[in-house]
Amino acid sequence: MQKLRLLLQPKVRWVICWLIFLVWAGFVAVGAWRAFNEPDRADGNRGHATIDFGGQWLMGRTIVERQGRHLYDRNTLRSIAQQFYPAGVESRSENKTDVESLMGWLAGTDDPKAPEAIASLLAPFAAITPLDASVTLVSAQTTWTEERLSHVYTPRIGGALYPPIHAFYYAPLAFLQPRVAYRVMQFFILALVFFVGWIAQCITQGRVWWPVASLFVLMFPGFAGGITLGQNGLLILMLVLVGWWQLMCGREGLAGLCWGLLAFKPVWAAAFFLVPILTTRWRMAACMAISGIVQILVTFPIVGLDGWWNWLQVGQEAVQEYKRQENWIVLSRDLLGIPRRWLLTFEDGLAKEVVWTSGNPSASQIGATDKPWDHTSLAALSWGLWTTVLVGTLCVTWPCRQRRKELTGAFPSFVLSAAVLTCFHFMYYDFVVAALPVLLLFTEPRRYLRFRVRTLVVPLLLLLMLVLPFLGYLYDSSYRFPPWDTIVLLILWTWCGYRLLNPNRAEDLRSESTQLAELGPDVRSAHKCLAD
Repeated sequence: MQKLRLLLQPKVRWVICWLIFLVWAGFVAVGAWRAFNEPDRADGNRGHATIDFGGQWLMGRTIVERQGRHLYDRNTLRSIAQQFYPAGVESRSENKTDVESLMGWLAGTDDPKAPEAIASLLAPFAAITPLDASVTLVSAQTTWTEERLSHVYTPRIGGALYPPIHAFYYAPLAFLQPRVAYRVMQFFILALVFFVGWIAQCITQGRVWWPVASLFVLMFPGFAGGITLGQNGLLILMLVLVGWWQLMCGREGLAGLCWGLLAFKPVWAAAFFLVPILTTRWRMAACMAISGIVQILVTFPIVGLDGWWNWLQVGQEAVQEYKRQENWIVLSRDLLGIPRRWLLTFEDGLAKEVVWTSGNPSASQIGATDKPWDHTSLAALSWGLWTTVLVGTLCVTWPCRQRRKELTGAFPSFVLSAAVLTCFHFMYYDFVVAALPVLLLFTEPRRYLRFRVRTLVVPLLLLLMLVLPFLGYLYDSSYRFPPWDTIVLLILWTWCGYRLLNPNRAEDLRSESTQLAELGPDVRSAHKCLAD
Protein backbone atom coordinates (compact mmCIF):
# COMPACT_ATOMS: atom_id res chain seq x y z
CA MET A 1 0.00 0.00 0.00
CA GLN A 2 2.84 2.37 0.81
CA LYS A 3 4.38 1.79 -2.65
CA LEU A 4 1.00 2.33 -4.24
CA ARG A 5 0.59 5.63 -2.41
CA LEU A 6 4.03 6.66 -3.61
CA LEU A 7 3.08 5.93 -7.23
CA LEU A 8 -0.12 7.91 -6.86
CA GLN A 9 1.70 11.07 -5.82
CA PRO A 10 1.46 13.79 -8.51
CA LYS A 11 5.21 14.31 -8.82
CA VAL A 12 5.86 10.59 -9.25
CA ARG A 13 3.12 10.27 -11.85
CA TRP A 14 4.50 13.34 -13.62
CA VAL A 15 7.96 11.75 -13.86
CA ILE A 16 6.47 8.45 -15.08
CA CYS A 17 4.56 10.30 -17.79
CA TRP A 18 7.75 11.99 -18.97
CA LEU A 19 9.57 8.66 -19.09
CA ILE A 20 6.80 7.07 -21.15
CA PHE A 21 6.78 10.01 -23.54
CA LEU A 22 10.57 10.05 -23.98
CA VAL A 23 10.68 6.31 -24.65
CA TRP A 24 7.91 6.56 -27.25
CA ALA A 25 9.53 9.65 -28.79
CA GLY A 26 12.80 7.76 -29.11
CA PHE A 27 11.00 4.84 -30.74
CA VAL A 28 9.28 7.12 -33.28
CA ALA A 29 12.46 9.12 -33.97
CA VAL A 30 14.55 6.00 -34.66
CA GLY A 31 11.83 4.63 -36.93
CA ALA A 32 11.66 7.91 -38.87
CA TRP A 33 15.46 8.12 -39.12
CA ARG A 34 15.72 4.62 -40.63
CA ALA A 35 12.53 4.63 -42.69
CA PHE A 36 14.22 5.27 -46.04
CA ASN A 37 17.46 3.41 -45.39
CA GLU A 38 18.79 1.64 -48.47
CA PRO A 39 22.16 -0.02 -47.81
CA ASP A 40 23.04 -0.27 -51.50
CA ARG A 41 22.66 3.49 -52.02
CA ALA A 42 25.88 5.46 -51.94
CA ASP A 43 24.43 7.84 -49.32
CA GLY A 44 22.54 5.09 -47.44
CA ASN A 45 19.16 6.85 -47.26
CA ARG A 46 16.81 8.41 -49.83
CA GLY A 47 14.53 10.40 -47.50
CA HIS A 48 15.88 13.70 -48.82
CA ALA A 49 15.09 12.64 -52.40
CA THR A 50 11.39 11.99 -51.90
CA ILE A 51 8.96 14.41 -53.45
CA ASP A 52 7.53 15.24 -50.01
CA PHE A 53 10.74 16.77 -48.70
CA GLY A 54 12.70 17.23 -51.92
CA GLY A 55 9.94 19.18 -53.65
CA GLN A 56 9.71 21.65 -50.76
CA TRP A 57 13.49 21.98 -50.43
CA LEU A 58 13.74 22.64 -54.16
CA MET A 59 11.28 25.54 -53.86
CA GLY A 60 13.28 27.06 -51.04
CA ARG A 61 16.55 26.60 -52.93
CA THR A 62 15.07 28.40 -55.94
CA ILE A 63 14.63 31.47 -53.72
CA VAL A 64 18.16 31.11 -52.33
CA GLU A 65 19.50 30.93 -55.91
CA ARG A 66 17.67 34.21 -56.66
CA GLN A 67 15.50 32.50 -59.24
CA GLY A 68 12.20 33.43 -57.63
CA ARG A 69 10.63 34.45 -60.93
CA HIS A 70 11.30 30.93 -62.21
CA LEU A 71 9.75 29.20 -59.20
CA TYR A 72 7.43 27.19 -61.45
CA ASP A 73 9.73 26.75 -64.45
CA ARG A 74 10.67 23.09 -64.78
CA ASN A 75 13.83 23.94 -66.72
CA THR A 76 15.13 26.04 -63.84
CA LEU A 77 14.05 23.50 -61.24
CA ARG A 78 15.82 20.72 -63.10
CA SER A 79 19.09 22.65 -63.35
CA ILE A 80 19.02 23.40 -59.59
CA ALA A 81 18.16 19.79 -58.73
CA GLN A 82 21.07 18.53 -60.85
CA GLN A 83 23.48 20.66 -58.81
CA PHE A 84 22.47 19.20 -55.44
CA TYR A 85 21.22 15.70 -56.27
CA PRO A 86 24.22 14.00 -57.89
CA ALA A 87 23.67 11.05 -60.21
CA GLY A 88 25.12 7.65 -59.40
CA VAL A 89 24.09 7.40 -55.73
CA GLU A 90 20.91 5.43 -56.43
CA SER A 91 20.45 1.81 -55.40
CA ARG A 92 20.53 -0.99 -57.95
CA SER A 93 16.76 -1.43 -57.69
CA GLU A 94 16.13 2.16 -58.84
CA ASN A 95 15.95 2.72 -62.59
CA LYS A 96 15.87 6.52 -62.29
CA THR A 97 18.20 9.11 -60.87
CA ASP A 98 17.04 11.20 -57.93
CA VAL A 99 16.58 14.17 -60.25
CA GLU A 100 14.42 12.19 -62.68
CA SER A 101 12.30 10.87 -59.81
CA LEU A 102 11.78 14.37 -58.42
CA MET A 103 10.94 15.87 -61.78
CA GLY A 104 8.56 13.01 -62.48
CA TRP A 105 6.52 13.79 -59.36
CA LEU A 106 6.47 17.56 -59.86
CA ALA A 107 3.53 18.99 -61.78
CA GLY A 108 3.93 19.65 -65.49
CA THR A 109 5.90 17.88 -68.17
CA ASP A 110 9.16 18.47 -70.01
CA ASP A 111 9.44 19.20 -73.72
CA PRO A 112 10.18 15.81 -75.37
CA LYS A 113 12.33 17.51 -78.01
CA ALA A 114 14.46 19.41 -75.47
CA PRO A 115 17.07 16.63 -74.86
CA GLU A 116 17.85 16.36 -78.58
CA ALA A 117 18.21 20.12 -78.91
CA ILE A 118 20.47 20.31 -75.85
CA ALA A 119 22.60 17.44 -77.18
CA SER A 120 23.18 19.34 -80.42
CA LEU A 121 24.60 22.27 -78.42
CA LEU A 122 27.31 20.01 -76.99
CA ALA A 123 28.76 19.04 -80.37
CA PRO A 124 31.44 21.83 -80.48
CA PHE A 125 32.85 20.64 -77.13
CA ALA A 126 33.71 17.28 -78.72
CA ALA A 127 36.12 18.91 -81.19
CA ILE A 128 39.81 18.12 -80.66
CA THR A 129 41.43 20.96 -82.61
CA PRO A 130 40.37 24.59 -83.12
CA LEU A 131 39.76 23.79 -86.80
CA ASP A 132 37.37 20.97 -85.86
CA ALA A 133 35.55 23.31 -83.51
CA SER A 134 35.21 25.97 -86.21
CA VAL A 135 33.85 23.47 -88.72
CA THR A 136 31.41 22.10 -86.17
CA LEU A 137 30.16 25.58 -85.28
CA VAL A 138 29.66 26.52 -88.92
CA SER A 139 27.76 23.31 -89.72
CA ALA A 140 25.68 23.66 -86.55
CA GLN A 141 24.32 27.01 -87.68
CA THR A 142 22.03 25.18 -90.08
CA THR A 143 20.55 23.02 -87.29
CA TRP A 144 20.35 25.68 -84.54
CA THR A 145 17.18 27.23 -85.87
CA GLU A 146 14.99 29.51 -83.79
CA GLU A 147 12.32 26.83 -83.68
CA ARG A 148 14.72 24.14 -82.46
CA LEU A 149 16.35 26.35 -79.83
CA SER A 150 12.94 27.35 -78.51
CA HIS A 151 12.66 23.81 -77.11
CA VAL A 152 15.59 24.67 -74.81
CA TYR A 153 14.79 28.13 -73.50
CA THR A 154 10.96 28.21 -73.57
CA PRO A 155 9.70 27.93 -69.96
CA ARG A 156 7.76 24.80 -69.07
CA ILE A 157 5.28 25.59 -66.29
CA GLY A 158 5.26 23.07 -63.45
CA GLY A 159 6.73 22.34 -60.05
CA ALA A 160 5.55 21.75 -56.50
CA LEU A 161 1.93 22.39 -55.53
CA TYR A 162 2.74 24.93 -52.82
CA PRO A 163 2.30 28.70 -53.31
CA PRO A 164 5.28 31.10 -53.42
CA ILE A 165 4.85 31.85 -49.69
CA HIS A 166 5.88 28.29 -48.93
CA ALA A 167 9.19 28.77 -50.76
CA PHE A 168 10.06 31.62 -48.38
CA TYR A 169 9.26 29.43 -45.38
CA TYR A 170 11.68 26.79 -46.65
CA ALA A 171 14.41 29.16 -47.84
CA PRO A 172 16.40 29.06 -44.53
CA LEU A 173 16.44 25.25 -44.66
CA ALA A 174 17.49 25.33 -48.31
CA PHE A 175 20.85 26.90 -47.40
CA LEU A 176 21.81 23.39 -46.30
CA GLN A 177 22.49 20.40 -48.51
CA PRO A 178 19.38 18.24 -49.05
CA ARG A 179 20.61 15.33 -46.92
CA VAL A 180 21.48 17.59 -43.99
CA ALA A 181 18.32 19.70 -44.39
CA TYR A 182 16.17 16.55 -44.28
CA ARG A 183 17.66 15.51 -40.94
CA VAL A 184 17.38 19.05 -39.55
CA MET A 185 13.70 19.07 -40.51
CA GLN A 186 13.14 15.79 -38.66
CA PHE A 187 14.79 17.20 -35.53
CA PHE A 188 12.70 20.37 -35.86
CA ILE A 189 9.47 18.34 -36.03
CA LEU A 190 10.49 16.36 -32.94
CA ALA A 191 11.29 19.60 -31.08
CA LEU A 192 7.89 20.98 -32.09
CA VAL A 193 6.25 18.08 -30.25
CA PHE A 194 7.55 19.45 -26.95
CA PHE A 195 6.35 22.97 -27.78
CA VAL A 196 2.95 21.80 -29.02
CA GLY A 197 2.53 19.71 -25.86
CA TRP A 198 3.26 22.76 -23.72
CA ILE A 199 0.71 24.83 -25.66
CA ALA A 200 -1.85 22.06 -25.16
CA GLN A 201 -1.15 22.15 -21.42
CA CYS A 202 -1.74 25.92 -21.45
CA ILE A 203 -5.03 25.50 -23.32
CA THR A 204 -6.25 22.98 -20.75
CA GLN A 205 -4.92 25.13 -17.89
CA GLY A 206 -2.70 22.30 -16.70
CA ARG A 207 -5.47 19.69 -16.45
CA VAL A 208 -3.69 17.76 -19.22
CA TRP A 209 -0.04 17.51 -18.25
CA TRP A 210 2.71 18.56 -20.62
CA PRO A 211 4.14 15.04 -21.19
CA VAL A 212 0.64 13.58 -21.62
CA ALA A 213 -0.27 16.23 -24.21
CA SER A 214 3.03 15.67 -26.02
CA LEU A 215 2.43 11.91 -26.05
CA PHE A 216 -1.07 12.56 -27.39
CA VAL A 217 0.42 14.49 -30.35
CA LEU A 218 3.12 11.88 -30.87
CA MET A 219 0.54 9.09 -31.16
CA PHE A 220 -1.99 11.05 -33.21
CA PRO A 221 -2.64 9.82 -36.79
CA GLY A 222 -0.42 11.52 -39.34
CA PHE A 223 2.47 12.44 -37.04
CA ALA A 224 4.60 9.39 -37.85
CA GLY A 225 4.19 9.99 -41.58
CA GLY A 226 4.97 13.68 -41.17
CA ILE A 227 8.27 13.20 -39.36
CA THR A 228 9.29 10.35 -41.66
CA LEU A 229 8.72 12.41 -44.81
CA GLY A 230 9.85 15.75 -43.36
CA GLN A 231 6.38 17.16 -43.98
CA ASN A 232 4.82 20.25 -42.37
CA GLY A 233 1.66 18.86 -40.73
CA LEU A 234 2.93 19.57 -37.21
CA LEU A 235 3.74 23.16 -38.16
CA ILE A 236 0.10 23.60 -39.16
CA LEU A 237 -1.02 22.12 -35.84
CA MET A 238 1.33 24.43 -33.96
CA LEU A 239 -0.10 27.51 -35.69
CA VAL A 240 -3.73 26.58 -35.00
CA LEU A 241 -2.96 25.67 -31.38
CA VAL A 242 -1.12 28.94 -30.72
CA GLY A 243 -3.94 30.85 -32.38
CA TRP A 244 -6.57 29.13 -30.22
CA TRP A 245 -4.49 29.74 -27.09
CA GLN A 246 -4.35 33.45 -27.92
CA LEU A 247 -8.10 33.39 -28.45
CA MET A 248 -8.56 31.93 -24.98
CA CYS A 249 -6.46 34.79 -23.63
CA GLY A 250 -8.82 37.29 -25.26
CA ARG A 251 -6.43 38.30 -28.06
CA GLU A 252 -8.61 37.85 -31.14
CA GLY A 253 -6.36 39.96 -33.37
CA LEU A 254 -3.23 37.99 -32.51
CA ALA A 255 -5.13 34.73 -32.95
CA GLY A 256 -6.12 35.85 -36.45
CA LEU A 257 -2.54 36.79 -37.30
CA CYS A 258 -1.37 33.32 -36.24
CA TRP A 259 -3.99 31.58 -38.33
CA GLY A 260 -3.20 33.89 -41.26
CA LEU A 261 0.25 32.27 -41.41
CA LEU A 262 -1.56 29.20 -42.76
CA ALA A 263 -1.45 30.99 -46.13
CA PHE A 264 1.66 28.95 -46.89
CA LYS A 265 -0.80 26.07 -47.34
CA PRO A 266 -3.93 27.80 -48.70
CA VAL A 267 -6.33 24.85 -48.43
CA TRP A 268 -5.93 24.95 -44.64
CA ALA A 269 -6.17 28.74 -44.49
CA ALA A 270 -9.48 28.55 -46.36
CA ALA A 271 -10.74 25.69 -44.19
CA PHE A 272 -9.98 27.38 -40.87
CA PHE A 273 -11.32 30.72 -42.06
CA LEU A 274 -14.70 29.03 -41.61
CA VAL A 275 -14.20 29.02 -37.82
CA PRO A 276 -14.13 32.79 -37.08
CA ILE A 277 -16.98 33.26 -39.56
CA LEU A 278 -19.25 30.71 -37.87
CA THR A 279 -18.34 31.98 -34.41
CA THR A 280 -18.78 35.65 -35.47
CA ARG A 281 -15.27 36.63 -34.43
CA TRP A 282 -14.96 39.33 -37.04
CA ARG A 283 -11.75 40.86 -35.71
CA MET A 284 -10.06 37.47 -35.88
CA ALA A 285 -11.34 36.90 -39.43
CA ALA A 286 -10.14 40.35 -40.55
CA CYS A 287 -6.67 39.87 -39.03
CA MET A 288 -6.45 36.43 -40.58
CA ALA A 289 -7.24 37.85 -44.02
CA ILE A 290 -4.81 40.77 -43.56
CA SER A 291 -2.04 38.41 -42.48
CA GLY A 292 -2.49 36.28 -45.58
CA ILE A 293 -2.67 39.27 -47.94
CA VAL A 294 0.48 40.84 -46.48
CA GLN A 295 2.39 37.59 -47.03
CA ILE A 296 1.26 37.53 -50.66
CA LEU A 297 2.33 41.13 -51.20
CA VAL A 298 5.75 40.49 -49.64
CA THR A 299 6.46 37.82 -52.26
CA PHE A 300 5.69 40.06 -55.26
CA PRO A 301 9.14 41.72 -55.53
CA ILE A 302 10.79 38.29 -55.63
CA VAL A 303 8.41 36.08 -57.64
CA GLY A 304 6.37 38.70 -59.48
CA LEU A 305 2.73 38.46 -60.44
CA ASP A 306 3.56 35.77 -63.00
CA GLY A 307 4.74 33.51 -60.20
CA TRP A 308 1.28 33.51 -58.67
CA TRP A 309 -0.42 32.97 -62.05
CA ASN A 310 1.90 30.04 -62.69
CA TRP A 311 1.04 28.58 -59.29
CA LEU A 312 -2.67 28.79 -60.12
CA GLN A 313 -1.97 26.90 -63.34
CA VAL A 314 -0.05 24.24 -61.41
CA GLY A 315 -2.91 24.04 -58.91
CA GLN A 316 -5.47 23.47 -61.66
CA GLU A 317 -3.40 20.61 -63.00
CA ALA A 318 -3.03 19.17 -59.51
CA VAL A 319 -6.80 19.14 -59.02
CA GLN A 320 -7.10 16.84 -62.05
CA GLU A 321 -4.28 14.63 -60.81
CA TYR A 322 -5.99 14.28 -57.42
CA LYS A 323 -8.95 12.75 -59.25
CA ARG A 324 -7.05 10.09 -61.15
CA GLN A 325 -3.73 9.31 -59.42
CA GLU A 326 -4.17 6.14 -57.37
CA ASN A 327 -1.36 7.07 -54.99
CA TRP A 328 -2.86 10.48 -54.20
CA ILE A 329 -6.35 9.06 -53.77
CA VAL A 330 -5.16 6.31 -51.45
CA LEU A 331 -3.00 8.60 -49.30
CA SER A 332 -5.54 11.43 -49.10
CA ARG A 333 -7.82 11.88 -46.10
CA ASP A 334 -10.28 14.48 -47.41
CA LEU A 335 -13.97 13.75 -47.94
CA LEU A 336 -13.74 14.26 -51.70
CA GLY A 337 -11.35 11.35 -52.06
CA ILE A 338 -13.31 8.79 -50.03
CA PRO A 339 -15.78 7.71 -52.76
CA ARG A 340 -13.00 7.57 -55.37
CA ARG A 341 -10.90 5.04 -53.49
CA TRP A 342 -13.74 2.51 -53.61
CA LEU A 343 -15.58 3.44 -56.81
CA LEU A 344 -12.66 3.64 -59.24
CA THR A 345 -10.55 0.83 -60.65
CA PHE A 346 -6.91 1.56 -61.39
CA GLU A 347 -4.34 0.41 -63.88
CA ASP A 348 -0.66 1.41 -63.76
CA GLY A 349 -1.45 3.88 -60.97
CA LEU A 350 -4.14 5.76 -62.91
CA ALA A 351 -7.95 5.60 -62.77
CA LYS A 352 -9.28 3.26 -65.45
CA GLU A 353 -13.05 3.13 -64.99
CA VAL A 354 -15.90 3.43 -62.49
CA VAL A 355 -16.72 0.10 -60.82
CA TRP A 356 -20.39 0.02 -61.81
CA THR A 357 -19.53 0.53 -65.51
CA SER A 358 -17.06 -2.36 -65.62
CA GLY A 359 -18.28 -4.85 -68.21
CA ASN A 360 -21.58 -2.99 -68.65
CA PRO A 361 -21.53 -0.86 -71.83
CA SER A 362 -25.00 0.59 -71.25
CA ALA A 363 -24.14 1.71 -67.72
CA SER A 364 -20.92 3.29 -68.91
CA GLN A 365 -22.90 5.76 -71.00
CA ILE A 366 -24.68 7.26 -67.98
CA GLY A 367 -22.81 10.38 -67.01
CA ALA A 368 -19.73 9.09 -68.80
CA THR A 369 -16.93 11.18 -70.25
CA ASP A 370 -13.64 10.31 -71.91
CA LYS A 371 -12.18 10.69 -68.40
CA PRO A 372 -13.66 8.10 -66.00
CA TRP A 373 -12.47 10.07 -62.96
CA ASP A 374 -14.80 12.89 -64.05
CA HIS A 375 -17.86 10.64 -64.14
CA THR A 376 -20.94 12.68 -63.16
CA SER A 377 -22.17 10.23 -60.52
CA LEU A 378 -18.74 10.01 -58.95
CA ALA A 379 -18.44 13.79 -58.71
CA ALA A 380 -21.96 14.00 -57.25
CA LEU A 381 -21.09 11.49 -54.49
CA SER A 382 -17.81 13.22 -53.62
CA TRP A 383 -19.21 16.75 -53.50
CA GLY A 384 -22.42 15.49 -51.93
CA LEU A 385 -20.50 14.14 -48.94
CA TRP A 386 -18.54 17.39 -48.62
CA THR A 387 -21.71 19.50 -48.91
CA THR A 388 -23.50 17.38 -46.31
CA VAL A 389 -20.86 18.22 -43.71
CA LEU A 390 -20.85 21.92 -44.58
CA VAL A 391 -24.65 22.26 -44.60
CA GLY A 392 -24.94 20.12 -41.46
CA THR A 393 -22.48 22.42 -39.69
CA LEU A 394 -24.50 25.49 -40.66
CA CYS A 395 -27.76 23.86 -39.57
CA VAL A 396 -26.36 23.03 -36.12
CA THR A 397 -24.45 26.24 -35.43
CA TRP A 398 -27.42 28.51 -36.18
CA PRO A 399 -29.79 27.22 -33.46
CA CYS A 400 -26.79 26.99 -31.09
CA ARG A 401 -25.52 30.49 -31.89
CA GLN A 402 -25.76 31.51 -28.23
CA ARG A 403 -22.83 29.13 -27.62
CA ARG A 404 -20.64 30.50 -30.40
CA LYS A 405 -18.16 32.12 -27.98
CA GLU A 406 -17.40 28.90 -26.11
CA LEU A 407 -13.72 28.02 -26.18
CA THR A 408 -13.80 24.39 -25.04
CA GLY A 409 -16.27 21.56 -25.26
CA ALA A 410 -18.64 20.30 -27.92
CA PHE A 411 -19.30 23.53 -29.86
CA PRO A 412 -15.72 24.56 -30.78
CA SER A 413 -14.83 20.92 -31.33
CA PHE A 414 -17.79 20.59 -33.71
CA VAL A 415 -16.86 23.68 -35.72
CA LEU A 416 -13.14 22.85 -35.83
CA SER A 417 -13.87 19.25 -36.89
CA ALA A 418 -16.02 20.64 -39.69
CA ALA A 419 -13.11 22.87 -40.76
CA VAL A 420 -10.82 19.84 -41.02
CA LEU A 421 -13.42 17.72 -42.82
CA THR A 422 -14.23 20.43 -45.38
CA CYS A 423 -10.59 21.06 -46.27
CA PHE A 424 -10.42 20.73 -50.06
CA HIS A 425 -7.57 18.19 -50.35
CA PHE A 426 -5.09 16.92 -47.78
CA MET A 427 -2.93 13.86 -47.19
CA TYR A 428 -2.71 11.46 -44.26
CA TYR A 429 0.26 13.28 -42.68
CA ASP A 430 -1.80 16.50 -42.44
CA PHE A 431 -4.51 14.79 -40.38
CA VAL A 432 -2.51 15.60 -37.25
CA VAL A 433 -4.16 19.06 -37.33
CA ALA A 434 -7.37 17.35 -36.14
CA ALA A 435 -5.69 17.06 -32.73
CA LEU A 436 -7.05 20.51 -31.81
CA PRO A 437 -10.80 19.70 -31.99
CA VAL A 438 -10.15 16.41 -30.19
CA LEU A 439 -8.11 18.16 -27.49
CA LEU A 440 -10.91 20.65 -26.80
CA LEU A 441 -13.12 17.74 -25.72
CA PHE A 442 -10.55 16.72 -23.09
CA THR A 443 -9.92 20.06 -21.38
CA GLU A 444 -11.76 18.59 -18.37
CA PRO A 445 -10.48 14.97 -18.25
CA ARG A 446 -12.11 14.18 -14.90
CA ARG A 447 -15.59 14.19 -16.39
CA TYR A 448 -14.71 11.03 -18.33
CA LEU A 449 -14.07 9.17 -15.09
CA ARG A 450 -17.86 9.01 -14.64
CA PHE A 451 -18.69 5.68 -16.17
CA ARG A 452 -21.73 6.60 -18.19
CA VAL A 453 -22.49 5.78 -21.81
CA ARG A 454 -22.59 9.47 -22.68
CA THR A 455 -19.16 10.18 -21.20
CA LEU A 456 -17.52 7.07 -22.63
CA VAL A 457 -18.30 7.91 -26.26
CA VAL A 458 -15.48 10.45 -26.69
CA PRO A 459 -12.70 8.31 -25.10
CA LEU A 460 -13.84 5.35 -27.20
CA LEU A 461 -13.73 7.41 -30.40
CA LEU A 462 -10.28 8.74 -29.48
CA LEU A 463 -9.07 5.17 -28.90
CA LEU A 464 -10.41 4.10 -32.30
CA MET A 465 -8.82 7.15 -33.97
CA LEU A 466 -5.42 6.23 -32.53
CA VAL A 467 -5.58 2.46 -32.96
CA LEU A 468 -7.35 1.80 -36.28
CA PRO A 469 -4.86 3.66 -38.56
CA PHE A 470 -1.98 1.97 -36.73
CA LEU A 471 -3.51 -1.49 -37.20
CA GLY A 472 -4.28 -0.62 -40.83
CA TYR A 473 -0.63 0.27 -41.42
CA LEU A 474 0.52 -3.00 -39.84
CA TYR A 475 -1.85 -4.85 -42.16
CA ASP A 476 -0.93 -2.86 -45.28
CA SER A 477 2.06 -0.50 -45.21
CA SER A 478 1.06 0.94 -48.61
CA TYR A 479 -1.82 2.81 -46.88
CA ARG A 480 -4.47 1.13 -49.02
CA PHE A 481 -6.64 0.56 -45.98
CA PRO A 482 -9.82 2.60 -45.34
CA PRO A 483 -9.32 6.19 -44.07
CA TRP A 484 -10.25 5.25 -40.51
CA ASP A 485 -9.00 8.53 -39.04
CA THR A 486 -11.32 10.60 -41.24
CA ILE A 487 -14.22 8.20 -40.65
CA VAL A 488 -13.82 8.40 -36.86
CA LEU A 489 -13.53 12.21 -37.01
CA LEU A 490 -16.75 12.27 -39.05
CA ILE A 491 -18.45 10.21 -36.32
CA LEU A 492 -17.04 12.55 -33.66
CA TRP A 493 -18.38 15.55 -35.59
CA THR A 494 -21.79 13.88 -35.76
CA TRP A 495 -21.75 13.13 -32.03
CA CYS A 496 -20.83 16.72 -31.16
CA GLY A 497 -23.66 17.99 -33.37
CA TYR A 498 -26.10 15.64 -31.67
CA ARG A 499 -24.96 16.78 -28.22
CA LEU A 500 -25.38 20.41 -29.20
CA LEU A 501 -28.94 19.87 -30.41
CA ASN A 502 -29.81 17.62 -27.44
CA PRO A 503 -27.85 19.06 -24.50
CA ASN A 504 -27.84 17.80 -20.95
CA ARG A 505 -28.18 21.25 -19.45
CA ALA A 506 -27.25 20.33 -15.89
CA GLU A 507 -24.05 18.63 -17.03
CA ASP A 508 -23.15 21.54 -19.31
CA LEU A 509 -23.59 24.05 -16.48
CA ARG A 510 -21.39 22.00 -14.15
CA SER A 511 -18.77 21.70 -16.85
CA GLU A 512 -18.75 25.45 -17.54
CA SER A 513 -18.55 26.41 -13.89
CA THR A 514 -15.71 23.95 -13.31
CA GLN A 515 -13.76 25.34 -16.25
CA LEU A 516 -14.20 28.95 -15.13
CA ALA A 517 -13.23 28.12 -11.58
CA GLU A 518 -9.95 26.56 -12.71
CA LEU A 519 -9.02 29.23 -15.24
CA GLY A 520 -6.61 31.98 -14.28
CA PRO A 521 -8.01 35.45 -13.52
CA ASP A 522 -6.83 36.95 -16.83
CA VAL A 523 -8.26 34.13 -18.94
CA ARG A 524 -11.43 34.04 -16.81
CA SER A 525 -11.94 37.75 -17.42
CA ALA A 526 -11.31 37.32 -21.14
CA HIS A 527 -13.78 34.45 -21.24
CA LYS A 528 -16.41 36.62 -19.56
CA CYS A 529 -15.83 39.47 -22.01
CA LEU A 530 -16.10 37.12 -24.96
CA ALA A 531 -19.29 35.58 -23.59
CA ASP A 532 -20.80 39.05 -23.14
